Amino acid sequence: MPAGPPKIIITDQDPAIGKAISQVFPGSFHRYCIWHIMNKLSEKIGASVHQDSLSELKKCVWDSDTKEEFDARWIEVIDKGKLNNNEWFSSVYKMRSRWVPAYVKHVFSAGMLASSRAEGDHAFFKTYVSKDNTLMDFILQFNRGLAHQRHEELIANHVDVNQRPVFKTPMMMERQVAEIYTHRIFKKFQLQLWLSWGCVLQVTIDNDSVCVYKATERKKDGSLKKQIEYLPDQYILKRWTRTTSSDLVVEEHGKYICDFGDDSLLMRQTILFKVAAELIDGALVSKEACKLLEENFESMRKKIKFVVDSSTNVRGSEENVTVDSCGVCDGNVITNTAEGHETDQNVVHCHPQQLNDPLPVRAKGCGKRLKGGKEKTMAKKGRQCSICKQVGHNKQKCPTLNSQ
Repeated sequence: MPAGPPKIIITDQDPAIGKAISQVFPGSFHRYCIWHIMNKLSEKIGASVHQDSLSELKKCVWDSDTKEEFDARWIEVIDKGKLNNNEWFSSVYKMRSRWVPAYVKHVFSAGMLASSRAEGDHAFFKTYVSKDNTLMDFILQFNRGLAHQRHEELIANHVDVNQRPVFKTPMMMERQVAEIYTHRIFKKFQLQLWLSWGCVLQVTIDNDSVCVYKATERKKDGSLKKQIEYLPDQYILKRWTRTTSSDLVVEEHGKYICDFGDDSLLMRQTILFKVAAELIDGALVSKEACKLLEENFESMRKKIKFVVDSSTNVRGSEENVTVDSCGVCDGNVITNTAEGHETDQNVVHCHPQQLNDPLPVRAKGCGKRLKGGKEKTMAKKGRQCSICKQVGHNKQKCPTLNSQ
């Protein structure tokens, strides 16, 4: 992995997975999925008999802030529900350091408590593929699912670029992360920032290397002595930023991994986005650098327009060049130079034989409707009136009927 092994891995209680993680990623914290454990509570405890114990156990797991508090409340609920001899409860209590929030909160997990991301991917692809699919059906349905995901990603990117969030606080930190985070991550950060207004930060340690704050509940006369104006860079994870989707994935040998050809528009756009983002990030620290970058961007805009217009003219001229049966182009191409003068260039291109679309064939049943013999006869003679039996008019325009 380019950034090193993961800090935390969340899985179910499969012993084989636990053994593999300890061997491959010995420095990673292996955490058990709390959803799988909590989902078995009602089954193991017998919810119909121990309904009170079930609710107390859930409060014990979710509402305990410290390890000591959890241990005391757990033992109290187990004794009260007479579950001391239950082997399953004894086993989950022994491994509490791997799933209870009070024990695992020291390892940053970005709010993830369960293996919901993997389960979500499984649930997503289950709507497209099944065990009854043939290999060809599986490939088609899988590609259709990927296309749907990419479409949703394009929609999210459109929202990030064109929508401006509504700020709730006058803090500069909120405006800072609004320019960095995606729209979805910003909403989560904004909620936490809004809730933090109910707390007061007190500086406990402040030196050149570290600054430690103590958060307490805000009182009526409380005041914030030292406010954190900006979020430090080390707390901004790249996977939450807008520029993450423009990065390229590199394999262990240094080659780019992509689902499309190297000449595709998406690949070229990704490379240009990455270069532009690095230039902009480097110039933001200086006003002179920003002005220099802006001037160069304007100069490049004119050069790019000239190159694009020139290539368009060349393509238009090449369409008028005759190509023989071997695909060899031999002729004079007239192009416009920058000064506006016409120059002749002898262009010889050799291309492989191109396959054109087949000639259109009239399908059976296409075209006008076939008419029967009686209908053809009536069309030649004209329509006959049903009243006077004359040809050339119908009964609505019959002179005999109108005269009466």
